[in-house]
Amino acid sequence: SPDSRYFPVEALLTNSSSANPNYFIQTHTVSYSHSARLFVSHKDSTYEDASANFFGIAPVNFNSNLRQVSLLGSNKSLKNLETTIGGGVTRTFARATKKNFLREYANYEIIQLYTHASGGAGKEEPRIYFSDSILYLSDLINERKPSTRLVVLSAWETGTGKWYGGEGVFSFNRGFAAIGIPSSITNLWSVENKATYRLTELFYKYMKQGLDIDVALQKAKLEFTKTGTREEQMPYYWAST
Repeated sequence: SPDSRYFPVEALLTNSSSANPNYFIQTHTVSYSHSARLFVSHKDSTYEDASANFFGIAPVNFNSNLRQVSLLGSNKSLKNLETTIGGGVTRTFARATKKNFLREYANYEIIQLYTHASGGAGKEEPRIYFSDSILYLSDLINERKPSTRLVVLSAWETGTGKWYGGEGVFSFNRGFAAIGIPSSITNLWSVENKATYRLTELFYKYMKQGLDIDVALQKAKLEFTKTGTREEQMPYYWAST
């Protein structure tokens, strides 16, 4: 919102019952655009055919100087996604480097990242952590328009950043949009790993059925709340994405 406060529209209540709350996501799909200019530019864009469909990154462990905790299980979830999609290329552990990502990502239609990130504070740039080093927002300079249609950033605070009037939040999803990638899925806050993996896997299940991105994400969230615990029905677990 213009006052720089982040909130997920999906989590707005549509009734007044505290015992059985109804959320906006139950009856509506939701998608966001950074600015009217970007929305229009992507609407009429054409894209080169991708050389492959799916590219996944999961460092799992990080270089000690990065001071990031391991994301145990992310490599297994990435394997599940690869099976759902029906193939692709994955980079895990020591192969999930910044160099490999920058060299390869533009050739793929869908990119999945299981890692840590930071929206940046003060003058700091938003950043994404790979196994060996950090990717900053300013590193996203591509010589040609990527073939990528969707980036899924399953990492903390990838949807946050500095607010610029009229242009929206300059975060990593905004950075990908600026180089021509029309759609991204990001997180506004950190969520327990297993819940993140489950929600992401459900999203790909529905997208594989040919649904639009926003519809697939809506159905994934609805199934997550129906099949999860009572605690996981709370927006904290599903509304960040």
